[in-house]
Amino acid sequence: MREMFPLELNCIDDIVSIAFNAIQINDRKIDQHSFAILSAILSAFIDVQNREGPLLNTYLSQFHPMLRHALDGIRALKNVADFVLSYLNFLAESHNSLLEEALKITEKGTKLYQTAILSESNKYDNLISLTRIKCRLFTLNNQKIENENKKKRLEVIINL
Repeated sequence: MREMFPLELNCIDDIVSIAFNAIQINDRKIDQHSFAILSAILSAFIDVQNREGPLLNTYLSQFHPMLRHALDGIRALKNVADFVLSYLNFLAESHNSLLEEALKITEKGTKLYQTAILSESNKYDNLISLTRIKCRLFTLNNQKIENENKKKRLEVIINL
């Protein structure tokens, strides 16, 4: 995607807005494509910076509610998993303060899916997606704990 729009970053505004509005329709086929497009944007532009920092910070007001929609228990988890993982990765890599809230949203959302997946007839795709998301949650939560422990040790050293 980045190769298609190397200098025309303004079109990203339109793409994100269209995908955001399309997700409001609650149609599985539209969801699948909209979340795939958003995941591609997150992956392609994760390292692009503007004067204020990461370019994708511009779209947090749309990405963050989309995380809630993605994990509302209504959508097929396999259709939204790549978006959820890409968004969490973006927040982690950019050291965004919304990461902690996103982790809580994701943890709550995955709990909705855990019980629903067991009763599905075609549960394997969603189970794989749930496992991928839970593994990333585990990793990010461990990193958070490690950072907190480092901060506490540094405070102890400073106070000596």
